[in-house]
Amino acid sequence: MISDYVGYELKIEPRYRKIAIEIFNDSVDSLYTIEEFARQFYSRFKNKPEMLTRMVDLLLMASMENDSFRDRKKQKVLKAVEIFGLSKEEYENIKAGYLKDTDKYYKILGVSTQSSNREIRRKYLELVKQYAPENIEEDDLPQEFIQSADDKLQEIREAYRAIKKERGGF
Repeated sequence: MISDYVGYELKIEPRYRKIAIEIFNDSVDSLYTIEEFARQFYSRFKNKPEMLTRMVDLLLMASMENDSFRDRKKQKVLKAVEIFGLSKEEYENIKAGYLKDTDKYYKILGVSTQSSNREIRRKYLELVKQYAPENIEEDDLPQEFIQSADDKLQEIREAYRAIKKERGGF
């Protein structure tokens, strides 16, 4: 699977594919840290920024196995990003390809995927109250603010519905 991904998805030339796969496999089976792996990869490909971004892509793919991206895995990938000299924006753009659509909904509500249904509902109700039209209109705000609050309220409702659907209702 990794070989196919390195070769076809990342479109790495055959001469570099072998090196990338060897380095990746060595890192998986090795006692070396991610820092050592990243430094080794960087030393071979520092003049090929596309290879560095592709390796971050590969690391993300490997670390998101089973739809989990726990803090420990995230820290390892971020360490490689730092060593490769990639910007936070470059990293976020690569990572965005791996996020499920529902992940953005958790962010909208300000909760995590580990939050309980009760916590999500509480946060949802809190946000609905905050952006409710009757509360906004009482403040005599300009129409643009009222429209913005209404848009935000719709976004909050959509997020809550999507999370409920994902979790089978609650």
